[in-house]
Amino acid sequence: MRKLGVSVTTPLTGVLLAEAEAEAGCCDAALALVGSELETMIRTGECWYLAEAHRVRGELLLKARSANSEVAEEAFTHAINTALAVFSFP
Repeated sequence: MRKLGVSVTTPLTGVLLAEAEAEAGCCDAALALVGSELETMIRTGECWYLAEAHRVRGELLLKARSANSEVAEEAFTHAINTALAVFSFP
């Protein structure tokens, strides 16, 4: 999709691919991919999937061999805060 210049679904497909990598036992690759997608979303301003990407990062951090619950909790908190910022109404 990137080669075709289609970027609308890129955050979703990248995060789904990361989840598939984790299911295949490649948590390090999955974390790297989610990290890359997060950076891309922030850089491009295409942040409609940002909260979910942070949530998935938290899940992956808990599955990693060197699981760090504090870092995972930070990712979950960031996901919640991002979602609240996006969906807060005056």
